[in-house]
Amino acid sequence: MDLEQFAMYGNALGGGIVILCLIVMTVVMKQMGRDERSLLIQRKVYSFMFYVISALLLISIIFGLGDATSGLVYQRLTTVMFAISTALGTIYLIVLKIRY
Repeated sequence: MDLEQFAMYGNALGGGIVILCLIVMTVVMKQMGRDERSLLIQRKVYSFMFYVISALLLISIIFGLGDATSGLVYQRLTTVMFAISTALGTIYLIVLKIRY
């Protein structure tokens, strides 16, 4: 499978993953309430998601994906990166909720 096929299938799957993860995150955050503990957990999750998407974008810049691909493929890869960040953020939120 080449990069263009990966981007096409990842983009289609990534949109569904993002919607599902956002629904799960909304439900979990509503259950936690608005106390200091839940606000700290939410801040940690959003910070983690920012670091993940920043790292993925930096990796794409370092490996020169923009030079080797067209604009549409790079746009699809960015959507896949956002989906990965959201999925990992949802998992991290659930882990922090169970742990604390």
